Amino acid sequence: MKIANLVGICLSSTMALPPAEAGTYWAKQYGTSQWEGLSTALQTNDGGFIAGGAAYDAKTDRQYAWVMKLGASGSVIWQNRFGSKTHTLGVAAVLPMADNGFFVFGNATLLPDQDEVSHYFIKLDSNGKIKVQKSVKVNGLSMLTWAGRQTSDGGCIVTGQMMDSANDNYVTGYVMKIQPAGTLEWFREYDNGRGCGFFMGDQAPDVGYIVAGYLAASSRENDVDAWLIKTDASGNIHWQKRYGARVGFDLFASARPTTDGGYIAAGMYAYNGDATNAGCGSAALGLGLS
Repeated sequence: MKIANLVGICLSSTMALPPAEAGTYWAKQYGTSQWEGLSTALQTNDGGFIAGGAAYDAKTDRQYAWVMKLGASGSVIWQNRFGSKTHTLGVAAVLPMADNGFFVFGNATLLPDQDEVSHYFIKLDSNGKIKVQKSVKVNGLSMLTWAGRQTSDGGCIVTGQMMDSANDNYVTGYVMKIQPAGTLEWFREYDNGRGCGFFMGDQAPDVGYIVAGYLAASSRENDVDAWLIKTDASGNIHWQKRYGARVGFDLFASARPTTDGGYIAAGMYAYNGDATNAGCGSAALGLGLS
């Protein structure tokens, strides 16, 4: 397979410059004559950036996870590829850690049929060298990781969904907590009996976590409600709330705590249960919860 493409990253000056100077601060291309794609980038404490994605190698006909550390002007300080003989890898999130290292999260797809997906995470030191590498797999289910967020203890919370191909692709949501050393602290699966999934989780102002996603409202196709759950520190549900139209396709893609002790959630909605029609749009909802 021959794919020729260069991938670039363009960072807006709004990350570092005042609004009056907004615009393109710098733009750079990274990669080879094959195929590379970046799916995530965050600023680091040294003023540079950490970026992650996937890189295809024609010699092996395989996709690798790809992580780059960039300087403040976009120059490459280091870059590494991480691969497997049995899986293709992609990066869902790269998080800077308090020890100047990084957590890398993503999905590993089983070769050759690509009919099974598991979760992997890698802890890197400040130079991009692997310190910890682990995978999480639930037998018979494919796992799709959507996001990861750092927690106050130096670890992180990871959210996603699992699909059971033997049960008409039934989907359930999951949350896992990873300790600073890279060990799995706990893993929780959530199921409302009809199907659900999570796109983002974050630490709550008190204790525990706020998690955003969706759940099936009925057996009707595309009848989905936006869903928020608040958990305790061990992932047990403290409260849960659903939001949406009577019949529609609604979901929360993210939720963050606010300074008044509440939460702000953002997502999308669609009219009449049709997520593809012209009525599809985005919505943000502020939630003040005591």
